[in-house]
Amino acid sequence: MVSIRPFAESDAGVVRTRRYPDRTETDVLCMLHDWNAGFFQGKPFEMFAVCRGDTVVGSVSLCQKSPHVASMGVEIFEEYRRSGFAYRAALLLFSRAEKLGYRVLLDQVRIDNTASIGLHEKLSFESDRYVFQNAKGHPVYLYIKTL
Repeated sequence: MVSIRPFAESDAGVVRTRRYPDRTETDVLCMLHDWNAGFFQGKPFEMFAVCRGDTVVGSVSLCQKSPHVASMGVEIFEEYRRSGFAYRAALLLFSRAEKLGYRVLLDQVRIDNTASIGLHEKLSFESDRYVFQNAKGHPVYLYIKTL
Protein backbone atom coordinates (compact mmCIF):
# COMPACT_ATOMS: atom_id res chain seq x y z
CA MET A 1 0.00 0.00 0.00
CA VAL A 2 1.23 3.50 -0.84
CA SER A 3 0.49 6.60 1.21
CA ILE A 4 1.66 10.20 1.32
CA ARG A 5 2.26 12.21 4.48
CA PRO A 6 4.20 15.26 5.63
CA PHE A 7 7.86 14.58 6.34
CA ALA A 8 8.76 14.00 9.99
CA GLU A 9 12.03 14.77 11.75
CA SER A 10 12.61 11.02 11.93
CA ASP A 11 12.82 11.01 8.10
CA ALA A 12 15.95 13.21 8.09
CA GLY A 13 18.32 10.27 7.81
CA VAL A 14 16.65 8.73 4.77
CA VAL A 15 16.26 12.12 3.06
CA ARG A 16 19.93 12.87 3.64
CA THR A 17 21.08 9.43 2.47
CA ARG A 18 18.85 9.21 -0.62
CA ARG A 19 18.66 12.85 -1.82
CA TYR A 20 21.17 15.12 -0.09
CA PRO A 21 24.27 13.13 0.96
CA ASP A 22 26.45 16.26 0.85
CA ARG A 23 24.36 18.09 3.45
CA THR A 24 24.55 17.78 7.21
CA GLU A 25 21.74 16.26 9.21
CA THR A 26 21.07 19.71 10.71
CA ASP A 27 20.71 21.15 7.18
CA VAL A 28 18.27 18.39 6.27
CA LEU A 29 16.24 18.93 9.44
CA CYS A 30 15.97 22.63 8.54
CA MET A 31 14.89 21.64 5.03
CA LEU A 32 12.16 19.35 6.41
CA HIS A 33 10.96 22.19 8.61
CA ASP A 34 10.82 24.47 5.56
CA TRP A 35 8.93 21.82 3.55
CA ASN A 36 6.35 21.56 6.33
CA ALA A 37 5.98 25.35 6.68
CA GLY A 38 3.48 25.38 3.81
CA PHE A 39 5.11 28.07 1.67
CA PHE A 40 7.89 28.39 -0.90
CA GLN A 41 8.89 31.80 -2.24
CA GLY A 42 5.73 33.24 -0.72
CA LYS A 43 3.33 30.77 -2.37
CA PRO A 44 1.50 27.76 -0.93
CA PHE A 45 3.70 24.67 -1.11
CA GLU A 46 3.43 21.13 0.20
CA MET A 47 6.00 18.33 0.16
CA PHE A 48 4.98 14.82 1.14
CA ALA A 49 6.87 11.62 1.84
CA VAL A 50 5.76 8.74 -0.37
CA CYS A 51 5.59 5.67 1.85
CA ARG A 52 5.21 1.94 1.45
CA GLY A 53 4.12 1.02 4.93
CA ASP A 54 6.66 2.70 7.21
CA THR A 55 9.35 2.98 4.52
CA VAL A 56 9.88 6.32 2.75
CA VAL A 57 10.34 5.53 -0.95
CA GLY A 58 10.28 9.07 -2.38
CA SER A 59 8.46 12.38 -2.36
CA VAL A 60 5.72 14.34 -4.12
CA SER A 61 5.03 18.06 -4.02
CA LEU A 62 2.54 20.74 -4.97
CA CYS A 63 3.51 24.39 -5.49
CA GLN A 64 0.88 26.99 -6.27
CA LYS A 65 1.42 28.99 -9.47
CA SER A 66 -1.93 30.82 -9.34
CA PRO A 67 -5.13 30.29 -7.30
CA HIS A 68 -6.26 27.34 -9.46
CA VAL A 69 -2.95 26.12 -10.93
CA ALA A 70 -0.14 24.20 -9.22
CA SER A 71 3.04 22.55 -10.34
CA MET A 72 3.66 19.07 -9.09
CA GLY A 73 6.75 17.00 -8.65
CA VAL A 74 7.32 13.29 -8.14
CA GLU A 75 10.60 11.70 -7.15
CA ILE A 76 10.95 8.05 -6.22
CA PHE A 77 14.29 6.89 -4.85
CA GLU A 78 16.18 4.86 -7.42
CA GLU A 79 15.93 1.49 -5.71
CA TYR A 80 12.11 1.74 -5.57
CA ARG A 81 11.50 2.86 -9.17
CA ARG A 82 9.52 0.79 -11.66
CA SER A 83 7.27 -0.54 -8.90
CA GLY A 84 4.23 1.71 -9.42
CA PHE A 85 4.92 3.99 -6.46
CA ALA A 86 5.07 7.16 -8.57
CA TYR A 87 1.74 6.40 -10.24
CA ARG A 88 -0.09 5.61 -7.01
CA ALA A 89 1.46 8.58 -5.17
CA ALA A 90 0.49 10.93 -8.03
CA LEU A 91 -3.13 9.77 -7.78
CA LEU A 92 -3.09 10.60 -4.06
CA LEU A 93 -1.54 13.98 -4.86
CA PHE A 94 -4.32 14.66 -7.40
CA SER A 95 -6.90 14.15 -4.64
CA ARG A 96 -5.02 16.56 -2.41
CA ALA A 97 -4.77 19.12 -5.21
CA GLU A 98 -8.52 18.92 -5.86
CA LYS A 99 -9.26 19.44 -2.14
CA LEU A 100 -7.09 22.57 -2.25
CA GLY A 101 -9.10 23.92 -5.18
CA TYR A 102 -6.57 23.42 -7.96
CA ARG A 103 -8.04 22.79 -11.39
CA VAL A 104 -4.83 22.43 -13.40
CA LEU A 105 -1.53 20.70 -12.65
CA LEU A 106 1.74 21.37 -14.47
CA ASP A 107 5.02 19.52 -14.52
CA GLN A 108 8.28 19.97 -16.38
CA VAL A 109 9.81 16.73 -17.60
CA ARG A 110 13.31 16.45 -19.00
CA ILE A 111 13.13 15.35 -22.62
CA ASP A 112 15.50 12.43 -21.96
CA ASN A 113 13.48 11.07 -19.00
CA THR A 114 11.46 8.40 -20.81
CA ALA A 115 10.17 6.89 -17.56
CA SER A 116 8.72 10.22 -16.42
CA ILE A 117 7.27 10.92 -19.86
CA GLY A 118 5.54 7.53 -19.73
CA LEU A 119 4.26 8.18 -16.21
CA HIS A 120 2.79 11.56 -17.17
CA GLU A 121 1.09 10.12 -20.23
CA LYS A 122 -0.32 7.23 -18.16
CA LEU A 123 -1.67 9.86 -15.73
CA SER A 124 -3.43 11.64 -18.65
CA PHE A 125 -1.16 14.68 -18.73
CA GLU A 126 -0.85 16.33 -22.13
CA SER A 127 2.10 17.99 -23.83
CA ASP A 128 2.71 19.53 -27.23
CA ARG A 129 6.34 18.38 -26.81
CA TYR A 130 7.62 21.91 -27.37
CA VAL A 131 11.12 21.94 -25.90
CA PHE A 132 12.24 24.77 -23.65
CA GLN A 133 14.95 25.22 -21.03
CA ASN A 134 14.00 25.10 -17.38
CA ALA A 135 15.59 27.29 -14.69
CA LYS A 136 18.49 24.82 -14.37
CA GLY A 137 19.19 24.98 -18.12
CA HIS A 138 17.84 21.51 -18.93
CA PRO A 139 15.66 20.90 -22.00
CA VAL A 140 12.16 19.97 -20.81
CA TYR A 141 8.62 19.39 -21.99
CA LEU A 142 5.73 21.03 -20.15
CA TYR A 143 2.99 18.57 -19.20
CA ILE A 144 -0.50 19.81 -18.26
CA LYS A 145 -3.45 18.04 -16.62
CA THR A 146 -6.92 19.30 -15.77
CA LEU A 147 -8.46 17.93 -12.60
